[in-house]
Amino acid sequence: MMTFLMRKEAELGWVEVEINNEKDLTRVVGKHIREYVLPMGIQLIYDEQSQYEGSYETFSTAVVEDDGDSQPFFRTVLLAAIGENNRLKPLDAEQVKWLNSHSELVQTPSGQFIVKINPFFVEEIAPVKIESQFLARQPQDPGFELVSLPSLKEKQIYVGGNIDYIELPNGIEIGVNDEYLFISSPDTLNLCLIQKSGRTRNIFGPIYFSATSDQGETISLSAEKMKWVQERTELVVSEEGKLFMVFDPFEIMKKPEKGAFE
Repeated sequence: MMTFLMRKEAELGWVEVEINNEKDLTRVVGKHIREYVLPMGIQLIYDEQSQYEGSYETFSTAVVEDDGDSQPFFRTVLLAAIGENNRLKPLDAEQVKWLNSHSELVQTPSGQFIVKINPFFVEEIAPVKIESQFLARQPQDPGFELVSLPSLKEKQIYVGGNIDYIELPNGIEIGVNDEYLFISSPDTLNLCLIQKSGRTRNIFGPIYFSATSDQGETISLSAEKMKWVQERTELVVSEEGKLFMVFDPFEIMKKPEKGAFE
């Protein structure tokens, strides 16, 4: 039995976990295993996919690099040493002592507790900052994209004017141009929203999906909420040959029909 140290988001420190084979490692960390090399022969094991889907909610660990920049890691990370034939093995007592003296539990501005590892005791010149990334779409795009919209001005530039929000289930909103009806055309049709009543609402121009924090701030969606949105959308081709999305948040229609909009 081999016991390793691991941490995932919202934990208050390192916890022990039993890892005996590749299957255990995949179960704990994820399918896309990557390594980040630390001093003292220590490796931080993480899932590459979690880095792409990272958000303030899944932020778990940060490493302050020798140039003062901070490298964030998301969801579960595992600490291991390298044994014979490059096989992972648990940290020894000296490595655990080093880790404890070079790491601390800190709280981010968004209130998330993370473990910060500072291997070289350097001062952070670029504290970790998680950019807000939003699930967004421009008219005629074949799918969604992740865009960084950290300020109100950048959100307004993206939608092309002042912003209005359409409230949805699951704590989700759609940011739209507040005059989207004035730019309506087959080319600018972006989303056909199926409402709870079963009626449809056409949305024109660029859009982005967001959530709201406990403080009332507009924030990016978690990975789970992004998946929720994507599972309820379908790309449709109109009679004019234009692409738009049908979005069924209330699951009124299991398979939206092509051209099903008012």
